[in-house]
Amino acid sequence: MANLISYVYDITNNVEDGGWAPMGITKLWCGSIPYDVVNPLAILWHSNMDPSVGYLAFHSTQGVMEWGIDSVFVQTPYQFVDLPYCDHEGLCIHCGFDKAYNESGISRSLHEAMANTQLETLFIAGHSLGGTLAVLAALDLTGKTTARVPLVSGNIHMNTFGAPHVGNQTFVAHVEKVHHNKIPTLMQYYSEDDMVLTSPLPCGVASTLLYEHVGDFMYFRSPQPSLAVSHSISNYLPYARSVKLSSISAPKQQ
Repeated sequence: MANLISYVYDITNNVEDGGWAPMGITKLWCGSIPYDVVNPLAILWHSNMDPSVGYLAFHSTQGVMEWGIDSVFVQTPYQFVDLPYCDHEGLCIHCGFDKAYNESGISRSLHEAMANTQLETLFIAGHSLGGTLAVLAALDLTGKTTARVPLVSGNIHMNTFGAPHVGNQTFVAHVEKVHHNKIPTLMQYYSEDDMVLTSPLPCGVASTLLYEHVGDFMYFRSPQPSLAVSHSISNYLPYARSVKLSSISAPKQQ
């Protein structure tokens, strides 16, 4: 999955022709945001051997655009909770991430694309801002957040790399209570020198803006010359490629 995130970055940086192309899968959908319609923010594939298995990878917007989204760290109510068994009192998420996934049209476009598939298993991954969108997409596609029919009939497995906090403590508790049967894998990977994992405000900093990471965590140590390199996908790739979610990989160097 980390290789697929890297592939989306390669397309954004116009190195698709000189890089590697994922093998054994077929692209079903590309999603962009209004302020960067040229470059895909996410790509959905399915397996050629088993079309019921899908792969969804989100990368991060880069530079000023990402920091602009990250900076809108006020909280907004989590809007995709309208089921009678969901106690959504106090459920809040990062306003910038909510806008990037919901108001940008990514969610609607993804739903339209997946309505034409018959996915039984979906692997989702994302880096940085893409990791936060991966979390929101995983919850959205279960069908347990709204009255919509679930778009994945089986399980969703999600891994993020260097992702910021998404929501408050109530949001995290909701995810663990409602979604654990549908999302058996919800793992977040962090480099110990990556400062992004502490943003936005963690629990105990400001009483009205408490944030908490969702899911399980795995940390690794990989000292880098700068904070930017520590957060980059290149720092995560060697470790992330050890996460065996599928047989997809870049071709070996000769």
